[in-house]
Order: sequence, then structure tokens, then C-alpha cells
Amino acid sequence: MGTTGGNLTMSKAIIHPGLGSNLAYESIAYFANALVPLLREHSNLSQGELTELFTHFVQIRRPRAVTVNKLCGQVTRCKAQDTWFLKFASRHISPLVGDKVKAEAYAGFSNGAP
Repeated sequence: MGTTGGNLTMSKAIIHPGLGSNLAYESIAYFANALVPLLREHSNLSQGELTELFTHFVQIRRPRAVTVNKLCGQVTRCKAQDTWFLKFASRHISPLVGDKVKAEAYAGFSNGAP
């Protein structure tokens, strides 16, 4: 989530790990899966029902969006070698961590999607 004028915006993340777009697709799927049963009950939803749906959506999706944003921020700082430690890690530790390990970490996180 990014901050825009004091409001938090879902799915706003840097592009390095590609998690922002994945988060957006997850959110679309979650919202559609929550909306369809309501529309099957009655096709004309009230403002209160829509408000409740959006409130529930934000409560469920916000923690994952916050996690993605923090992770993306860490990746950005690491790529930019923002501190002496990140510079050291980027040059000496990261090359020792295989791509398979990194891919499994991303896949493990993605398995938590709806």
C-alpha cells in the first residue's frame, strides 16, 4: 500500500519483485468471489450492503497489502544498496542464495492468495 495524500492505496508497490500486480489480481479475485453470492441473492444491492462488502474487503486485504509494500520497500533498499549492510549483503550474501530459494520464498508467499 502506498500513501497518497494521507490515504492508503491498495496494490501500490514497486516493480522489482512483481508483487504489486499479483496483489491487484488477488484482490480482484477476492472481491469478485465475495460479490457474486450477494448478487445471486438479489441483484440490486443497497448502499449499506456495498459499504459492508468494501469494509470487509479492506479488513481482509489490507494486512497482505501492507506486507507486500514492506517487502517491496526492502527489495528497493537492497537493490539500491541503501546502507552499508545492504551493500555488503547485495554483493556477498545474495549471490550465495540460489534463485531456487528466492523463487520458493516468493511462491510460498503467493500460496497465501485467495
